[in-house]
Amino acid sequence: MKNFKRILALTLCLLMAVSAFGCGGSTSSDGGPYTVTFKENYEGGKDRSVQVNGNSTVASFDAARSGYDLLGWYVDESFSKPFDFTKPITEDTVLYAKWQEKAEKRTVTFDLMIDGEDDVQITVLERELISEERIPTCLKLGFSYRGWYKDEALTEQWDFEYDVVEDDMTLYAEYIPDLSIDRDIDGNIVFNNVTVNLYANWVFGTADELLADLIDQFNSEYYGKIRVVAYGGSITTGAQDNYALRYQQIPEANKTSSMYYTASSVYDLAGIEFNKEDWYENATRNCYIGGKLYSIPVVAGVPYIIYNKALMDKYNGTNAMPTNYAEFSSLIKKVYEGESAANPNFKGMTSANIWTFREATSMAAYIQNDAEYYVYEDGKYINKWGDSQSITYNSAIKALTNTYNILGS
Repeated sequence: MKNFKRILALTLCLLMAVSAFGCGGSTSSDGGPYTVTFKENYEGGKDRSVQVNGNSTVASFDAARSGYDLLGWYVDESFSKPFDFTKPITEDTVLYAKWQEKAEKRTVTFDLMIDGEDDVQITVLERELISEERIPTCLKLGFSYRGWYKDEALTEQWDFEYDVVEDDMTLYAEYIPDLSIDRDIDGNIVFNNVTVNLYANWVFGTADELLADLIDQFNSEYYGKIRVVAYGGSITTGAQDNYALRYQQIPEANKTSSMYYTASSVYDLAGIEFNKEDWYENATRNCYIGGKLYSIPVVAGVPYIIYNKALMDKYNGTNAMPTNYAEFSSLIKKVYEGESAANPNFKGMTSANIWTFREATSMAAYIQNDAEYYVYEDGKYINKWGDSQSITYNSAIKALTNTYNILGS
């Protein structure tokens, strides 16, 4: 009898369980299965539906759209509430994709607002900040850097912490005068017995006399205001940095200089406009490093001639390289005669990137024939080559003829 009661109780329990769950289906409070619909939400996009058991989570759908990034899935078309994929599904759900156009690269131009200096350009993705390490350094002699502005009138400052790049644009640097420098009521610099130390590497032969004359003339004109004191000799580049100015033939020396301010900012301080288009191209090319003017072209040093050191060695044997114009011209003749005899297409000396030996010979030809590039008269630098009645004109013709006979085709 006891066994019968136990069997009856077990049978009733089983019947109650079947009644609760139903035959072959689910009738629990969590319901299900549920349909989750992913709407790609753009013209031409497709919907994707998946079935999810009650109280189960659904995996995100990594939809793709050409030219766009998927920002996420939202429970409403206005994208006010993002869907939480960690919560279980308890009902049929519709999700909407939110898209954003892929970011394009935009060009940001930094105008340093210094005559003679090139603008600095960088590329930044749309809707991104400009990182601090990409902001150019602004060094302008006699001024302090204040900030970057969206307009050339400097009325709207750019905020690097919050402003994002939306399109190609230009930012403009602003400076304020250094109050430690004496100025008149118009803002012009006032010079009072200022001494400027100049290092000069005497490499142009007679150029030491020409430069000395220029310094004397300058000191005479600016007596009581500015005085230039020149020093020469062999001094390491590092030691040269202790001088306010340097005069050298070799522009590559600029690359090792730790000069704090650029030559452009010196011009700006003096109120002198500098436009590299006003100069012979090769006179300014090596004066720029990273788009900044680090040296000033010297008219007596241009143009220069680059020649093939390998050819020089071929015809010079074990002799030392030329040290003056006469030796150089003699060697050039040997090169031309030897090469043209074996190669009728050999017309003269041309340049290539692999050549490394340089000589400032064209200038030397004019100086040695008493046809200086310029003379200083009445407070101006003038060239007398155009005066056909002058001795300088005939001397210049002679120098040009001699150079052409050596190097011409």
